[in-house]
Amino acid sequence: PVALSNPLSSDMNTLRPSLLPGLLDSLRHNLSRQNQDVALFELGRVFAPGTASPREARHVAIALTGRRQPDFWQGQDREARYDLYDLKGVVDEFLELYGLRGLVYAARAEPTALFADSATVSLGGRVPLGQLGLLLPALARQHDLRDAVLLAELDLDELLARRNTAR
Repeated sequence: PVALSNPLSSDMNTLRPSLLPGLLDSLRHNLSRQNQDVALFELGRVFAPGTASPREARHVAIALTGRRQPDFWQGQDREARYDLYDLKGVVDEFLELYGLRGLVYAARAEPTALFADSATVSLGGRVPLGQLGLLLPALARQHDLRDAVLLAELDLDELLARRNTAR
């Protein structure tokens, strides 16, 4: 991460490289207040080390946990929980609004440091747009999250550059 020379506090001594940690804190905040079924998104700037100065980009991130449709009083869908297909549907619909077609989801064979099950999202298999996946259960427990946590992060600058402006 990009270090700050004069941080306001010791826990804010770097520029954020991802929006996902902030979303995990928001999920924990909601769950600690008895909001068990949460769907959040965030738009924001992220920073990566560059050769002369840090590279700044705008990203969009999505987090889902809990029941898919908590308003059902009865029936088999009442206790249905979010899964990877729900997250993929949200990402598909979001990218459809930008007029982007030819998305390729490439599943990763192995878990990553963040995800137990994940995939990369690209345009035509050539232009990387981001990633999505199921948070590792150990990381979910560290944030006091009981249900499966589904996360996605996409490069908003890339989406805006490649969108269909007629839409």
